[in-house]
Amino acid sequence: MEYIWNRIILIVSTVLISIVSIVSPVFPFVGDKSLNSKKIDANIKKLSQIDWFKEIYESEKYRHLFFENRNVRKYLSNNLRVNQLIKRQNQQEKFIQFLNKQMKIK
Repeated sequence: MEYIWNRIILIVSTVLISIVSIVSPVFPFVGDKSLNSKKIDANIKKLSQIDWFKEIYESEKYRHLFFENRNVRKYLSNNLRVNQLIKRQNQQEKFIQFLNKQMKIK
């Protein structure tokens, strides 16, 4: 019985991969790794209402990361993470650590 389920899962996976590979050229957003700038900008605007973020965003030290660093922009495109930044101080501290790490990677 387990063998049958494994085969079914394999077949379904193969079919889904095939569909995505066929549809990707027709619908370029499928599998697209680009970031949604409008969403990021909206989240930055939302966060800019909070003093600690506004201070970081306006800082010369960090400002370039918000425009140039893909990892920072990806982080800010996630609504759940942004809401956590608004609500939880420990997430704010982790975000600052994340920014510092991204500066070192650059």
